[in-house]
Amino acid sequence: MYGFYGDAGEKDYGLAFEYYQEAVQLLNETNDDDDIMSDIYYRLALCWYKGYGTDQDILVAFHYINEAEFYSYCDRFTDKFMWQSIAKRIELLRSEIKHSLDEALENK
Repeated sequence: MYGFYGDAGEKDYGLAFEYYQEAVQLLNETNDDDDIMSDIYYRLALCWYKGYGTDQDILVAFHYINEAEFYSYCDRFTDKFMWQSIAKRIELLRSEIKHSLDEALENK
């Protein structure tokens, strides 16, 4: 088993990144399973921010973490199972990304 967490084998960030992109595309086409969108967008933001499986791009990461935050609010209204956990991870990563963007502007 390969993927982002790699608990059962070797980590393959490139494959994980590809699968996350495909998942977003599929879910957008079918308008189904909105309850997992916050997690998928969070993972894409993390990939872009850290450069996992792709080139690092903080602005793209910021876009995806904002999408994750939107779907996280939707999760709260539908009382998605364990929504608090993903909401906390989104909040922490969004803060880290914003801090990096602020530093980049200061060093410009």
